Amino acid sequence: MALAWVLRQPNVASALIGASRPEQVKENIKAVDIQLTEDVLEKIEQILA
Repeated sequence: MALAWVLRQPNVASALIGASRPEQVKENIKAVDIQLTEDVLEKIEQILA
């Protein structure tokens, strides 16, 4: 979820991840398919404010 949120940010061109195994890379790639709802995005923004 964190990686999905980072990738949605308009000022972010890429995200650096610390994967040390191929399985971790595969899991991180799944972040591009996560659809964060407006409700979830609002809650994240409240937490970060």
